[in-house]
Amino acid sequence: MGQITFSRPNGTESVSELADMVAKMQKTVEFIVNGNLGTANVREIAKWQVDPDRFASQDGDVGISTVDTAGDDVRFWAGSTVPEIAPWRVHKSGKGVATGMLIKSAADYPMVVMDPEDQLFGAYRTADQSITMETNNSSFAGAPVLLFRDGGHLSPFVFDTDGLQIGTAHPAGITVVGNTIDLQGTVRLPSFANLLDMSVTPTPVSLASTLATKAGKSLQTLAAGATNCGIPIGTQLMAVGGSSFEWGGVPNHTHTQQ
Repeated sequence: MGQITFSRPNGTESVSELADMVAKMQKTVEFIVNGNLGTANVREIAKWQVDPDRFASQDGDVGISTVDTAGDDVRFWAGSTVPEIAPWRVHKSGKGVATGMLIKSAADYPMVVMDPEDQLFGAYRTADQSITMETNNSSFAGAPVLLFRDGGHLSPFVFDTDGLQIGTAHPAGITVVGNTIDLQGTVRLPSFANLLDMSVTPTPVSLASTLATKAGKSLQTLAAGATNCGIPIGTQLMAVGGSSFEWGGVPNHTHTQQ
């Protein structure tokens, strides 16, 4: 950077020489203040350091740069004295990096939080109504979780070595491991017709239609027809006590289903 210097009188100058010195000083100052103030003649502005290709805070961790190379140079940065690794930076392409961000309304809520050290991402309607994506929540042993919160009610979607677990605010939940689905609590269906056996092709069969082919309580079975049950009709059979009777077989009959 250039420096502005002026000749200093030594006490031997004539009036004419002093007048010339003042005139030079006047012209220099007028030149600078009339639109010619630049990096060549400025070192610092309110503790902001001025260089030919950058304008940075005194400690260098916040600044603006005009460095222009073939790469995607950093134009704005904050959080590091090295712009290329600053936690917040914007490149000349317009692309940026932000390791954390809080976006909120004038009344604080609703708000969006991006935090790489805690929740990763959170959307808040109020302080206790939110949807968050987390990876280090101790309640879930650090497993990735999508957490819905409404007051004291939590509904987590957790994915870990046991598979996908879907909890609700009530004592029920769903766990999916491989081809197995474990349901806790009550499952409500409009009809058994909504449960289909997909192994039946080309048209899957519903549980409702399968049950319709099974026995119904209190209904009579079809007539079984007469039978001798393997004992020839007319055979004399001895009863307890010594008496005997003639076997007549089982007549045509039905049963009431229980």
